[in-house]
Amino acid sequence: MKQLYEQTLALVKASIHQENYSPNAIIPWQDIYLILHTGKLTGVVYQNISELHGPYSPDADILNPWKESIFQKGFRQLLSVHELNHVLQEVQKKGLHPIIFKGITLATLYPDPNMRFSSDADILISQQERPAMEALLLEMGYSFVESASKQHVPVYIINQANRFLKIELHDCLWEDYTGLQADLLNQLQLSAPETLLHTTACNIPVTTLGYEQHLIYQLFHIAKHFAFEGLPLRYLVDLTLYINAYHDKINPSHFWGIMKKLKYDVFCDAIFKICIHYLGMDPSLLSAEYKKHSLNETLLLDILTAGKEVGTATEAWSSTDTLALYLMRNTQATSTHFSQKIHMLFPGPSELKDKFSYAKKHKFLLPVAWIHRFFGAISYSMYCRKQGISSNDAYNKIDYRLGLMKDLEMVDFKK
Repeated sequence: MKQLYEQTLALVKASIHQENYSPNAIIPWQDIYLILHTGKLTGVVYQNISELHGPYSPDADILNPWKESIFQKGFRQLLSVHELNHVLQEVQKKGLHPIIFKGITLATLYPDPNMRFSSDADILISQQERPAMEALLLEMGYSFVESASKQHVPVYIINQANRFLKIELHDCLWEDYTGLQADLLNQLQLSAPETLLHTTACNIPVTTLGYEQHLIYQLFHIAKHFAFEGLPLRYLVDLTLYINAYHDKINPSHFWGIMKKLKYDVFCDAIFKICIHYLGMDPSLLSAEYKKHSLNETLLLDILTAGKEVGTATEAWSSTDTLALYLMRNTQATSTHFSQKIHMLFPGPSELKDKFSYAKKHKFLLPVAWIHRFFGAISYSMYCRKQGISSNDAYNKIDYRLGLMKDLEMVDFKK
């Protein structure tokens, strides 16, 4: 592995365990900053590098802008936490029952919660209480952001004077994803009332998911990011600190049984081994069944670059939701590149997006949907040409990601 990546991982590990980082070689700080920025970890390591002196310390032209960025993000973080506390107090008055997950419940595990910058607060609310919760947010001055919202995740934001917060209001943990995988996740009832925890996060009283339930959710969330967007290193830091704090609250055999059921077990094993080897995660949850698996360097390099080192342009990455069909097990992967490409060009009725619902309802219209998709592809190709990128990038990105997912046994195969 590149020395640059090893230096970055060593710096992150020292920082999350409150240890001094002592480099023994010249460090390309600009390159490390880019990796940390991509991995959402600039705030985690800043204190450590700001205390370095001598030939290995960063120059002022790197450190000063870094410091300014950390200060600005930290200030906004403080405003966000204060505003979230305000929202939860108002919610309590209304007799609603929000569940806080991710966000401050993970930040509170860091040496300093302000190390973990977050752009939003994730709140789970029941479908029955969602209308009242949305009405309250509007009453409090929040604005609904339609462009960022999904059916099961409306987004609200406020940015007025000292009030700053973006809320993703979930009425389902799996967002708008449907299929076999979503059905299996729903059966786990991760937000069942009897499993919830009443605790404190960043000095705010909250109700959150149970220990094992939150870990399972994190693995789903990590798998989703890995497949669709690229996986920032911060999610592995979250996982490391979470397991270090709560490993004795989790039943390993039960946990791994669920991972197998979800077909996340090989992926989870690979992630855990990276966290143990490079980030200092407690190894007690590692399953003996997978001891034969070596450390997955390909996965690690993909994480360190959040999927951007190998592959294609950002536009191609977000141009399709095809990979959701595979991760949610709505369709099966084929064994060859040619058959996979044919399958993507001519999907079955259940594999089409909602805008082709007519072909889902009336299967004899499937060829019409294929033609519809063909003209959509032409339109996308013309857009790519104007942007100076290749229209093949979308397929190349899907093919690359799907190859990684196949290696990690995250998808089903056609027999």
